[in-house]
Amino acid sequence: MIGDGEYLVYEYHRQQLVALGVVSETTYRFNHILNPSDASRHLSKLLFSSQRPDCIDLSLPSLIEPEPMELTVWCNVEDQSEWETLIAARDIPNYAGRFMSGNNPDSRQ
Repeated sequence: MIGDGEYLVYEYHRQQLVALGVVSETTYRFNHILNPSDASRHLSKLLFSSQRPDCIDLSLPSLIEPEPMELTVWCNVEDQSEWETLIAARDIPNYAGRFMSGNNPDSRQ
């Protein structure tokens, strides 16, 4: 585990890469998924698995009271369109029915 000081150094360098335009930092606010919820937990597993686009870092706040899910992604600029596609495909009104149902081939993703 890294200490606070080490993490501050990491954040500084990450933000310098953003400032240089090498890395993009994008915060996505989901319109159809609340956090915490079964859907947000399901999606979080995908986001922290190898089935997602490449990224340098992710931030997904832990909440007690349900609020629209927010995700911040730091990735190479060339990978940002893949993230846009993933978020657009998952931020849908019937996430649970589409991705959490055992009968749907998309549920394994």
